[in-house]
Amino acid sequence: MPRPFRTALLRSLLPALALGLAACGGGDSGSSDPGDEHVHAGSATGATCDSSLTYANFGQGFMTAYCTSCHDAHLQGPARSDAPADHNYDTLAGVQKWKSEIELFAAAGPQATNTQMPPSRPTPDLAARQKLGAWLACGAP
Repeated sequence: MPRPFRTALLRSLLPALALGLAACGGGDSGSSDPGDEHVHAGSATGATCDSSLTYANFGQGFMTAYCTSCHDAHLQGPARSDAPADHNYDTLAGVQKWKSEIELFAAAGPQATNTQMPPSRPTPDLAARQKLGAWLACGAP
């Protein structure tokens, strides 16, 4: 036997429940890493290569300042703050492997400014993000 009050209450809560579930995402992010579900990639920046930027004079310092507190091969488990285990930026080879993703999450250029990473302080200013885009546009030498 249906209970009118309970049925009416459930019907009134369904839209809120549906909205809540939609807001949580849960869609296919294109990644098999569960840690990637909370962040969505940005757009290609259209940055132009600045050949004066190198790993030694820019990239390494940028990665150390803003990325390797989570994206370091020596970090494991909770110390990575949900960073995917294979996304390590403590070496030039690691940065080059993921340069497209780094652009989509942290770099800036004339077509886009991506600020999804890092998710917490310290965060690079626009000028640093633009330099990152220009360095990545060169292939991260």
